[in-house]
Amino acid sequence: MIMYKVKLTTSYFSAQGDAEIHSITVGGLLRKVAADHPQNIAMVDVADNGDCGQSCSYADLLTQAEHLAEALTTRFDAGERVVVWAPNIPQWIFMEYACSLAGLVLVTANPSFQAPELTYVMEQSGAVGLFMVDEFRGNPMEAIAKEATSGKTNLRETVILFGGTMSLFVYSLSHECAHGTAFKTRWLNEAMFWFSSMLFGQEPLYRRYSHAVHHTYTWFWEKDAQMPFTIRKKVGLSTYLRWYTGLEYHFLFVWLAVKHALGRFTERTRAFTPAAELPKMRRNSVIFVAIWLSVAALSIYLQSLAVVWFYIIPKVVGDMISMTFIGTQHFEMGEDDLNLLHTTRSIKRNWFWDLYYWNMSYHIEHHYAPTVPFHALPQLHKKIGQALPQPEGVIPITIDVYKAMRNRHLSVEADALRMPMPMNH
Repeated sequence: MIMYKVKLTTSYFSAQGDAEIHSITVGGLLRKVAADHPQNIAMVDVADNGDCGQSCSYADLLTQAEHLAEALTTRFDAGERVVVWAPNIPQWIFMEYACSLAGLVLVTANPSFQAPELTYVMEQSGAVGLFMVDEFRGNPMEAIAKEATSGKTNLRETVILFGGTMSLFVYSLSHECAHGTAFKTRWLNEAMFWFSSMLFGQEPLYRRYSHAVHHTYTWFWEKDAQMPFTIRKKVGLSTYLRWYTGLEYHFLFVWLAVKHALGRFTERTRAFTPAAELPKMRRNSVIFVAIWLSVAALSIYLQSLAVVWFYIIPKVVGDMISMTFIGTQHFEMGEDDLNLLHTTRSIKRNWFWDLYYWNMSYHIEHHYAPTVPFHALPQLHKKIGQALPQPEGVIPITIDVYKAMRNRHLSVEADALRMPMPMNH
C-alpha cells in the first residue's frame, strides 16, 4: 500500500501517478486473488460489540459471489443499476462482487436514509432494482422503501436481503428452540420458539412433539411423524416438486392448525402429544388462525399488498431453499433401521450454510446427540467425525434423491415393492 506524507492546506488531494494501474474489474480481481490465495481469510463478520463471528476465505467469497451473480443475470441486463440499501453485513460484500461479475452497476444508499433521500438516489441513478434489509437501528426500512418506490415504473425489483434465506434461518431457529437448546434461559427460548414458529407457519407444540417422535423413531414409517414419503410406495415427480416448493408442506400445517383450533385431533397426534398439552395446542392454534385472519382482513381493508411483498413472496422463495436443505436429511435413505448412518445424512459444510442452517449440516451428529446445542456440534464432530461418511453437497444429494425417486417410480410396481437394503451415503 502506498502512503503519502503530505501537509494539506485545502480539502483536496491531487491524483498521484506513481501507483500501478491494473486493467481489471473488481470481479476479475476477486477471481485472481481466489486463484492465488484460495484459503486466505477474505472477510470476518464482526458484531457491533466487537465480537468476531464467521470468517470467509477468498474461495468461499468467490463461490458465493458467483452464485449470486448467476441469479442476478436472470433478473437484470448488463449495464443496469441496482441499489444496495443495507449496513455493513456480509451480504453487502457478496452483492458488491456479484454485481461486478454480472456486469451490473452497484449504487450505494445509506441505511439511515428516509423516503425523500432514497427516492432521490433511485431516480438520479436510474436504478431498476433495490436490495435492502428490513430494518436497521430503528429505521423502518421496509415502510420507507414502500413509500419511496410507490409509483416508480422503472423499478422492477425490490428484494429484502435475507428474504430468500429467511425461511431456512427461521426454520433452523424454530427447530433449535423446539429442542430447548437455542438459549440458556427457558423464557427466552420459549419466546423465540413462538416467534419463529409463527414466521415459519407451524403451531409450536405440534412442532415440538412431532419433532420429538421424529428423533425417537427416525425414518420409521407410520411412527416418524415428520416422514412425508416412504420407499414402499411410488412417489411421482409432482409430489416431490410440491413438497420442495413448500406449498404442500405449509398447506398441511395451516390445515392442521385450523383442525386443532376446532378441537379435532387425529389419533396420530394424540399418540405423540401428552393429553395435558392438547388444550394448550388448541389454544395456540386458535391464536395462530386468529392472527392469520386478522392480517388478511387488515390487508384487504387497507388495500395493502405489504404482507404479500414483504412476507409471502420472500417466504415462498425461501421455502424452496429451506426444503432443499430439509430434503437432504433423510430422503431416499434406509427405513425402519436403527443405524443412523443408514437413515440420516450430513451435508458438506461451509461457513455460509452453517450460519443460516444453525450447524444442522452436522445432521448425523445432531441425531446422535439431540440435546447437544447447535453451537457445540462442531466439537462433537471432531470427536466422532472419523466414523461418519464423507458428506456431499446439497446439490449432488438433491440430484441423487431425484434419481432414486425416478428409478423407483418408473421401474417398480407399488404392490411389488420390497424393503431395500439400507442405502450408504
